[in-house]
Amino acid sequence: MDRAGAYVSCVEEELPGAEIAFDKFHLVKNFNAVVDKIRREEWNKARADKDDKNAKVIKGQRYNLLRRPENNTDKQQARLDELLAMNEPLSKVYVLVEDFRDALSQNHVGHAKNRLKLWIETAISSGIKAVVKFAKSLEKVSDKIINAVRFDLSNGRMEGFNNLFARLIHRGCGYSDNAYLYLKLRQASLPDELKVPSLQN
Repeated sequence: MDRAGAYVSCVEEELPGAEIAFDKFHLVKNFNAVVDKIRREEWNKARADKDDKNAKVIKGQRYNLLRRPENNTDKQQARLDELLAMNEPLSKVYVLVEDFRDALSQNHVGHAKNRLKLWIETAISSGIKAVVKFAKSLEKVSDKIINAVRFDLSNGRMEGFNNLFARLIHRGCGYSDNAYLYLKLRQASLPDELKVPSLQN
């Protein structure tokens, strides 16, 4: 499950013997929100200091900071490199994003525990207030994070399906016919090799 308190309290109340596993997808999403908050703070700080050059470099870098480096174009990577060279807090959190993904991608419980413990210690030592707060919140529930590795559980496929559904509705500007929406959803869910090529005008 997601780390939201309502989910946890409900399960603990209704199923006191259940093991809770926090979904890795949501944990990365939570930390990405922290990174974006820091980016906005740094941009506002540069503007308040009338540092137009730094504000311009920081602006529009959200996805460059969160995207996996191998997916960057040369232009995106060049902009990111410029940002990381001039802004220490964002440089620190960028390294922490990659390390966090690495810690959560471990397949062995022992390795996952060690990587997560090391990540939490590194994040706390960063001295960045929002990162320290996030890391301390994970420290309290690390057993639930490790359970995702122990039981090999992930909400990834379900979240991917939810995103597909949301994109489909957005692309169609909504649907008044539920049966047609169902057919469109089935079509969009087909493997690429089974999809019928769209006609070109």
